[in-house]
Amino acid sequence: MPTRRRPRVTGEAGFSLLELVIVVAMAAAVLLVFVQGVRQASASFLVRKAANITIAEIRTAQALSMANGIDVAVEFYTSTGSSTPGGIVMWARNPTTGIWSQLRTVLPPEFPVSVQMPDGPTNFQDCPPAINASHDCVIFKPLGYAEDDGDVRLRAIGASSIQLDIVMDEPATGRVVVERP
Repeated sequence: MPTRRRPRVTGEAGFSLLELVIVVAMAAAVLLVFVQGVRQASASFLVRKAANITIAEIRTAQALSMANGIDVAVEFYTSTGSSTPGGIVMWARNPTTGIWSQLRTVLPPEFPVSVQMPDGPTNFQDCPPAINASHDCVIFKPLGYAEDDGDVRLRAIGASSIQLDIVMDEPATGRVVVERP
């Protein structure tokens, strides 16, 4: 029976330690870029979702005020803190008593927990003291127009480059648009 010859092992076989380190470093760099892209896309999606919710609530408040002939306020949970999420509360004023009552609350988890409405950039008026004077409000009158115009800034917490502005251009029509600053 013939014996098999073993191949001769020289220093050329396999990968060197330097080659392995280079390949691992390249893989880590590609993975880092991929993870950052996924994070950015996720934050952008959540800010867009919060913008859509905010616009829907503004339009609902306007429709309620016209349909019922009452004042309806949309309170924006603005924050000065770096990790306080935003939110929206809708209020209606009883025309005979003048007392505000809460209609609807949109807070986390319905409103994305990683999106906030920073205080300061809005130019809506402060809410009436019966609601919460530390937050900003837009109040719709029975004919459907807003008392004033303004904007609300939405920003992903921890990602300052991802933000949208919800702008009410004309108080008379309640036209709302989303802009990138």
